[in-house]
Amino acid sequence: MIKQLLLIISGFVLGQGSMFAAQTYLVFLHEMEVISIIGIGVGLLSLLQWASDGGGVFLLSKQYAEPDFLEKFSSFLIARIIIGGSFCFLFVLGAITIELNAQIISMLGVGWVVVVLWSLNITGILDRVKKNQIAGPMSGLSWLFSAIAVACFYKNMNLGVIVALAYSFGLLVTVVIQWWVAVKAGLILNFERPSFKKVIEQLKLIALYNAAFIAAQGYARLIPILVDRLVSAEISGIFIYAKNVANMVSQVILFSRRVEFSGLVDFTQSKKFSLIGVLLRQKYSLVLSIMAAFFSLLFVVFIHYFDFNVYYNVAIASSCMVCLVVGWVIVSSYGQVLLAVERTKEYALVVVIGVAVGLLVLGFFLEDYGLLAVYGAEILMYLIQGGLYLFIVKRLLKGGVIAASAHNV
Repeated sequence: MIKQLLLIISGFVLGQGSMFAAQTYLVFLHEMEVISIIGIGVGLLSLLQWASDGGGVFLLSKQYAEPDFLEKFSSFLIARIIIGGSFCFLFVLGAITIELNAQIISMLGVGWVVVVLWSLNITGILDRVKKNQIAGPMSGLSWLFSAIAVACFYKNMNLGVIVALAYSFGLLVTVVIQWWVAVKAGLILNFERPSFKKVIEQLKLIALYNAAFIAAQGYARLIPILVDRLVSAEISGIFIYAKNVANMVSQVILFSRRVEFSGLVDFTQSKKFSLIGVLLRQKYSLVLSIMAAFFSLLFVVFIHYFDFNVYYNVAIASSCMVCLVVGWVIVSSYGQVLLAVERTKEYALVVVIGVAVGLLVLGFFLEDYGLLAVYGAEILMYLIQGGLYLFIVKRLLKGGVIAASAHNV
C-alpha cells in the first residue's frame, strides 16, 4: 500500500509542487496580483477537471469488478462530458456575471478542452488494478506545465490563455499515458453502446458526487474572492498562498484515500466494522495530516525565532489552514463510509449543509474579523458535518446496509 501511495503522490509533488515553487518565486518578486489571478484561475480549472472526473477515482474503481462494467464505463464517459460541459458553461457565465479579472475569464474559456480530455481519464481503474507505476507519477503534468508557463510568462498580456493551454496539454499527455498503460497491461476497455437508462444512472451518480465535491471545493475557491472584495487585496493574497499550502497537504490526503478506499469498501461489509476502525482503515491519511500540522507549527517557530517578520503573517495563516486539515481528515473519514456503500445522496447533503453554514458565518463576520472568521467557519462546518456523518452511519448500521453488529460501534 505504501509503495502505491508513493507512486500516486510523486505525480502530485511533480505537479502542484512545481506550481507552489512558481508562486513562491512570485512572492519574492512581490507579484501578489499575479498570484491572485493564477491562484483563482488555475483553481477553477482544477475544479472543472475534477467535476469532469465525476468521482471516477472512486466510482469506476468500485464498478470495475461488476459484470456489466463495460456498458457502465461507456455510459460513465458520456455522463462525464455532459456534466463537465454543463459546469464549464456555468463557470464562464458566472465569471462574466461577477466581473472577474479578464485573465481568469480567458482561462475558463479554455475549460471545454479540460472537460473533454479529463472525461477520458481512467485513473480509478488503474488504481484498482494497481497499474499506476507510470501513470501515477505523470498525473501532475498539467500543474508542471502551467507552473513553467507562469514562471516564464507572468508579465505577458495573454498569461491566462497561455497557462490554461499549458494545463490542458498536461492533461492530454497524462490521459495518453494512462491508456498506453492500460493497453500494455491487457485491460479490456472497449466502448460499448450504452443504453439511455445506464447513462441516466451514471449521470445521477456523478451529479450526487459532484454536488458534494463542488460544494466543498467551490467553497474553498469562493473564499479568496470574498476576502478580496470584503477585506483587502493584501489579505486575499496571504490567504491564497496559505490555502495553497493547505491544498498541497489535502491533495496528498486525497491520494492516500484512493489507496485506502478499496480496503474501506471491504471493511463496511465486515462484521468487525466499528467507528474507530474507520479511522484505523484510513490511518495513513490521519498520520499525514498530523505530521503536516506539526511541521507547519515548527515553521512558524522558525520564522519567529529568526525574525523574518515580512513572512510572519503568511506563515501564521498557512499553519492555521494546515492544522484545519486534521479536522477535515477526521470528519471526512466517515463521509468516505457513505461513498463506500454508494450513499452519495446523503453524502452530498451533509457536505452542502456544512458549506451553507460556513458561508452564512462568513457573510456575517468576514468583513469585521477577516481570516479569523474563515477559521471559525471551517471549524463549525466540520463539527456539523461530523455529527451528521456519524448519525447517518449509525442509522445505516442498524438498517443492515453496513454489515456489522451494533455492539461493535
